[in-house]
Amino acid sequence: MGGICPLKKGDDPNDLDEGENDEQKDEPSVDDPYDLNVEVKKGVVVIYTHPKYKDCQTVQDLFASINMKPLIIDVSKDSNPKKLLHALKKLTKDPEPPYVFITGKYFGRLTEIDAGIKNHTVQRIINKWLDSRVGFGQN
Repeated sequence: MGGICPLKKGDDPNDLDEGENDEQKDEPSVDDPYDLNVEVKKGVVVIYTHPKYKDCQTVQDLFASINMKPLIIDVSKDSNPKKLLHALKKLTKDPEPPYVFITGKYFGRLTEIDAGIKNHTVQRIINKWLDSRVGFGQN
């Protein structure tokens, strides 16, 4: 596997690591695999956020409006935020947080969550998942 040249702060307009130490030389490549399977299945709803993006708070507020408390994972607090963000971008094909996973599957960002809550798709997915866990709805 080939290495990549590390970017200097300011080279990448999508750089989210404002507090990163520029002298770190042994940082793993963002191209190394980041296993998201465990993370996205830690809760019924998992939201990857970053304080830099206001849509992240809006998505959290939408879930609060339906009395749902999702698991919030702040990308900026990860041990390797660039690697996590890269993995999320690669998996979802979306450029930036928030990334919302419902029952272990990527659902979307603010637009999709807003529409899904308004048309009750989000609530149906969550209820179906919960029912399957406690044995309701099984004949």
